[in-house]
Amino acid sequence: MFHAFAHTLKIYENEDHYSEFKKRKSFQFLEQFYLKVQPKTVAERLKIDCLNKCDYFNLPPLYTVYPWQKINHLTYYNSSVQIMKEEFEKQTKFKYKIEDGNKFFGPVSYRMLKSEYDRLISVYNSIKTKGYINNNDIAIQLFVKDDEYLYQATNGIHRISSLIALGFESFPLLMSIGKTDVINRANYKEWEHVKSGLYTEEQALLIFDNAFKPMIDNLDTPIYGI
Repeated sequence: MFHAFAHTLKIYENEDHYSEFKKRKSFQFLEQFYLKVQPKTVAERLKIDCLNKCDYFNLPPLYTVYPWQKINHLTYYNSSVQIMKEEFEKQTKFKYKIEDGNKFFGPVSYRMLKSEYDRLISVYNSIKTKGYINNNDIAIQLFVKDDEYLYQATNGIHRISSLIALGFESFPLLMSIGKTDVINRANYKEWEHVKSGLYTEEQALLIFDNAFKPMIDNLDTPIYGI
């Protein structure tokens, strides 16, 4: 998601900001992202085959939980819908409907598309004109693979995308002892949804390893994540 938002802003940088938003290439790029990235199932979202627990893997993608997460997929779905509802209604004057979708992938309603675009541009312009105000609230989870480490933000997607587009080489992230999730590949047999049988060991390791692969983002800096 970071790569799509950041690239939207890279296009926006060189546009006429007073032009009608529908005609901007940045808006059209984000619209195309949501039209192209439309996983229909959990399996499609994770890019893995359904080898077991196909009832789960054939659910809509918003039910996706990762092998190391402790929350179950039904609770996660309800929580994700509630968070999206709160964000959408705070950003717009509309009541959220499940048909509006969510910011991570399509399909989304036109008003969700416009809401995310407006929010992204607003955050970008704020940081560009006022600078980045560090509230120490962009949290992370830490992935460990032998002697490799990957920090992945769990919130602040609009701010991080704006910072990337603006060329920030670094910015602060919040890591708390005892609170930050540390996902170590060596401990895969102890992951919650491996032990429960929701994922096979092979599936879990494949999903973990995908976090270390760079996404195609058309930016100068590779972006990693799942």
